[in-house]
Amino acid sequence: MKDDKFERPKAMVSLNLHTTDLGFGVTKEARVFANLWEKVLNEYLREFSYMGSCANLEFNLILKGDSIGMIWSGYDDSMPNYIDETLSKVKAMPNADLKQEFEQGKQKLLQDWNNSYMVQSYQQMFTLFGATVVKNSFENAELRAILETYTFEMFTE
Repeated sequence: MKDDKFERPKAMVSLNLHTTDLGFGVTKEARVFANLWEKVLNEYLREFSYMGSCANLEFNLILKGDSIGMIWSGYDDSMPNYIDETLSKVKAMPNADLKQEFEQGKQKLLQDWNNSYMVQSYQQMFTLFGATVVKNSFENAELRAILETYTFEMFTE
């Protein structure tokens, strides 16, 4: 789209990855893995994302019920390189030492899922509604119980 203020073109690229690997979108264990993978990936890409934001480039990862959404936005002249570098880093992630990122992500999720029952009741309704109505959506207490025993070795498998 056209940037009327600075007259520089901008781009937004979206990628939806549909997969059933590891039971994604079907089992509670796969949902825990996906949420934890999202936290680990965001921490792993933190420095890279910061450098991108300095160049007005953004990358967002969104977990959906049946897919993983990746969205890039920024100036279109830099976009192909930014997308290529992001995907290269994601591809190299299994070879990286991610123990610290795993522990941080696990603690953050445990805290979030534990505190989700302390928010206002009308806000809790959205989570409980999804767990009741949406197919293969799970309550935070169920996911937290699985995550408490989840280890780094299980994550890397």
